[in-house]
Amino acid sequence: MNYYTSKGDFYKNFYDNAPDMFICVDRISQKIIECNQACSDKLGYTKEELLNMESVARIYHQDCYEDRLRMVELYDRTGVVNDMELILLNKSGDKCYVSLSLKAVKDEDNRVLYSRGIFRDITRLIEKRKKIRALNKELSIKNQDLATLFHILSHDIQSSLRIIKHSSEWIAGDEGSNFSSNVFKYLSMLKNATKQIYDTTQKVLKLFMSDFVEDPSITNLTHLLAEIKSRLLLNDDVKIILNTDKDSFKTYKHLLTEVLYNLIGNAIKHHNQPEYAKILLNITSLENSILIEVQDNGPGIPKTLQRKIFEPFQSFNKNVKEQGFGLGLTIVKKILKKLNSSIEIKSMIKCGTSFSFTWPVFE
Repeated sequence: MNYYTSKGDFYKNFYDNAPDMFICVDRISQKIIECNQACSDKLGYTKEELLNMESVARIYHQDCYEDRLRMVELYDRTGVVNDMELILLNKSGDKCYVSLSLKAVKDEDNRVLYSRGIFRDITRLIEKRKKIRALNKELSIKNQDLATLFHILSHDIQSSLRIIKHSSEWIAGDEGSNFSSNVFKYLSMLKNATKQIYDTTQKVLKLFMSDFVEDPSITNLTHLLAEIKSRLLLNDDVKIILNTDKDSFKTYKHLLTEVLYNLIGNAIKHHNQPEYAKILLNITSLENSILIEVQDNGPGIPKTLQRKIFEPFQSFNKNVKEQGFGLGLTIVKKILKKLNSSIEIKSMIKCGTSFSFTWPVFE
């Protein structure tokens, strides 16, 4: 059964009842010469009021004045506008956010007669965008707060554990003390446990918090390494040598600190003679980035294990007293992935290991 007597009736019914606003505007007078019921419903005018307006410009809100100028320029140049976002003004003075698609209608001599446009109401979409932007801003602030909280906690934990470490060393080194061998044994255990508590706490927290957003800031490598040495509670015998042609640059300071902290700490922890550990940090400038290489003189990593060392909760060196939970390299890989970078490992048994990766820097 045919519900329409002709194609004309079908398209007229579709035009009149469509949810989008259809509008035709005369090329010379810029008056509205045709519109559908949706225009009347959305803008609050009767069709007669719309057709009697002196110009179509009256239905545009002043907040989109510059966007409308760009739309007119594009239309005059190409005769077509696709999905340009604008703001209309309804009769009650409220905004109506729309997406406009516009096309010129021409005669046989290719002269423009009028424009045919479709306004699609995107007010709900715009409101959702505003909410998303507000949430992103709130999330960014919370992430910065978390970064600040992290460093406050790190400093407080570090200070307390350093007191415990130095106190136990002072007691053990007191020449006037007359302690049994068991007391010295327990003091040594206390020292090792103190370092392991600090290290494990930091790594577990950072594993789950390494997704925080950070703004780039000026970073000084010498100061950064001093902070890492302090956090690792390193003895003076451990050597960390910096070779760089650029000591200061703008980058993600907190994230870089965590990457180097874990790489250096991991190299020392798995060294067969930690007191003789030597870490070489090579920095090479590239375009918009730097190449970082962390090289140690440790026992090396067998090729069969090199792919597994970045997996969490892996402990391969059974001779290491402070095993922890094997999260350091997992954190490194996670942070580098966040920055669209990767890490390369080179290692030889009894000849040490080197990790290299690129890191972004900014003007």
